[in-house]
This record gives sequence, structure tokens and C-alpha cells, in this order.
Amino acid sequence: MAKFKLDLDEFHSGSHTGFGILSREGALNLCYHLNLELPELRLKRLNEDLYSDHKGMRFYFRLFGFYDENQEWDLKMVENRSYRSDGESPAAIGLFEESPEAEKNWLPNKEGFNFFLWFDGNKENVNFTLSWEKRLRSCSKIHQAKALSEKEMARINKTIKYTHGL
Repeated sequence: MAKFKLDLDEFHSGSHTGFGILSREGALNLCYHLNLELPELRLKRLNEDLYSDHKGMRFYFRLFGFYDENQEWDLKMVENRSYRSDGESPAAIGLFEESPEAEKNWLPNKEGFNFFLWFDGNKENVNFTLSWEKRLRSCSKIHQAKALSEKEMARINKTIKYTHGL
């Protein structure tokens, strides 16, 4: 009898195109302005959050999304700073030890991006999103938008972990 190995990567190949965004706006205000200035978008708060485990604590990150059925792509945007955490961090022992973290960045980055936006979908449809960098830069509430490299997208694909947050 033949044995078959099921590889989950065959079902979801990950995100191919993404952007780092720097904005002085909060997440809800940024979504509002993106929806207002880019009529093809309808970002909304998803029922899921992203999470990251670090030093015995779980940190939660707000996730926003939009699915375009006609173009067959799924857009996600995450706020890079956690809004809550669970668990107990090891207590500081020494005089010069830092206090336990209450917040954490989802993906530390030297550019200072406070949001990450990425597309899931068919590769052919996702390729057109390279024009999105120009669209994002045209938004009044975005100070910087940069297409992420393959290495940065690999970090995002590796880091994505969903949980029901609401």
C-alpha cells in the first residue's frame, strides 16, 4: 500500500507581498483614512488577533483585514505594538534588572514601522499589488510605506499565529 505525505504548505504558500507602514495615527484612525482615501479597500477589525509568546507571556496584536472576492486576494494589517498580554513574566531579581515587559513589538524593525500590511492570494493576483506601495504612500496619514523584501516576508510568514481575540 502506498503512503502519502500531506504537506500543509501545499494549501497555503504564505504571503508574497507586504509593506511596512509608519504612521502617527492609531490603528482605527489609520484604517478609517485608508478606507476613505483608497476606495477599493474596506479594512475592518477581524475577530482574530495575532499573538506572540515571549518569556512565559503571550502578547496579542490587533488584526485588520479585507477580502476582495473579485480579485481573489486577502489583505491583512497588524498593529506592531501589543495591546494586551497574558501570563507571568519572571520577576526582576537584581538591582539593575529591568521590570517585566507589559508590551512587545510583533516584529522588531530598525525602520520603526508600527504597522505591517500583507496580501494573501494567488501569486498572479498578488503581483499587481506592487503598485500598492504608491497607493499607500499617497495616503495623507502614512508617513512611510516600504515594500518588504523576501527575507522580511519570510519572517512575517513564520511569525503569523492566529487566536480568537474578540
